[in-house]
Amino acid sequence: MMLSLAPPVLRIVLDGTALHAASARCVATVLVRQVLSAPAVAEIAFADPPADLIDSCGIGTTLTLSVDTRPLFDGEITVVEQQRDAAHGWVLRLRAYDRLHRLRKRQRVRGWADASVADLAREAAADLGLACEGAAGAPRRSRLIQHDQSDFDLLADLALDAGFYLSLDDGVLRLLTLAGEGEEIGLRLGRDLLSVRATASAEAMRRSARTDGWDPARAAAVGATAGLARQDEEELRGIGLTAFEGLGERILVNRLAGDADEAKALAQADMDRAVAREVVIEGEAEGDPRIRPGRPLALEGLAGGMDGRCVVTCATHRFDDGGGYLSEFSTEPPARPRPSRAPAVTLGRVSAVDDPQRLARVRAALPAYGGIETDWMTVLAFGAGASKGAVVLPEVDDSILILFPEGDPARGIVLGGLFGERELPGAGSEGRRSFTFRSPSGQVFTLDGERALARIETSAGDVLELGPGGTVLHSTTDLTIEAPGRRITLRADAIDLKRG
Repeated sequence: MMLSLAPPVLRIVLDGTALHAASARCVATVLVRQVLSAPAVAEIAFADPPADLIDSCGIGTTLTLSVDTRPLFDGEITVVEQQRDAAHGWVLRLRAYDRLHRLRKRQRVRGWADASVADLAREAAADLGLACEGAAGAPRRSRLIQHDQSDFDLLADLALDAGFYLSLDDGVLRLLTLAGEGEEIGLRLGRDLLSVRATASAEAMRRSARTDGWDPARAAAVGATAGLARQDEEELRGIGLTAFEGLGERILVNRLAGDADEAKALAQADMDRAVAREVVIEGEAEGDPRIRPGRPLALEGLAGGMDGRCVVTCATHRFDDGGGYLSEFSTEPPARPRPSRAPAVTLGRVSAVDDPQRLARVRAALPAYGGIETDWMTVLAFGAGASKGAVVLPEVDDSILILFPEGDPARGIVLGGLFGERELPGAGSEGRRSFTFRSPSGQVFTLDGERALARIETSAGDVLELGPGGTVLHSTTDLTIEAPGRRITLRADAIDLKRG
């Protein structure tokens, strides 16, 4: 059934079946809102709908909308609301989201090795039965761990860090930059552009963006600079750059980044967002389903140099009896809450010590994170420096305390070991606690404060003990004392040599 509220024609299909005539006549309003990095939402209101329509609109029912055969929305109903009042009778409201909403409803603890946001997007898209395109140049990370976030939040946050945004368009999950993609749609004020507000601002002015960061896996500094936004490659505006010489540099300090590529992506993403905020266009145009997030527009008829190319970040399509079909749009980058960068600490159990790069790092399983395994982590060492320091590294199955500088369990530093419920070496001594150093193979060095004693003992039973009651050197094997080319002096009141 074809429903014509106002030309062009809107087609509504529920669970694969177009609305029949009685239901079509009850449609009061239809709204579709699309925003970068958010599931698209469609809302339909029916006035005095027939009973069979109410019965057929359950949670999970598929809903598709098209305009003159052009797809506008494809999703699933998640909210059904019925309202009765004296003025309007029964009102049925449906709310549906595109298939990305499924990613918001699943939260897991899982990890990936050597992956980028493009890899995760392809995996998520395949799970939803979608194709996936974009983000081919996104930086790769040696380890990614999902925690305390939905599948969607993980994907959107990683994309944002790399300067990409999610958009589901006609069965394809796209990762777009603020430069947009696709053929420009021409809109002229007074023709198909009905109203517009253009705001130019130097508040977000950005001359360059620089990342000063470090990689905890290598204890190495990394950095990179971005001097041109991606959208500047299409059309350079440079709002405020000449008016405020010497201003506009942005430094992202103390960021974690595995390499220069990741540091560059952080700086580039900041540069893109800032430049996109320099000129924000909000408009209302004649209805056009092609106006959607990521699509570039070519505007004409604006004053003050505002004509030209811009990229849609948010689109709202409205259908009603009074206004027909209108498309509202904005080019302002969507505001998305940034993940917390607060540090976190947790318990770990060492799972591997054979660091392939021989940097004395370890990997650990995280009991408080579902047992997920970390990346290779550096170990805090006493006196560490060039050719010096105490090297006491954890062994497999040791309990350790791990610091995540930004709360990300994929990037940690081992602060030290924990005995927990295990017996401490030297715990049997009474009085003042002794200082005991014990190796995994059983070699022990003890400084006993109670007995003023120093003792070195091997697992084979060899002992060197120095104390107030005497000094003992006991060897379980042949003992050699030598000073080649030098003199040995034995000085004592008496010297006894015994055979035994």
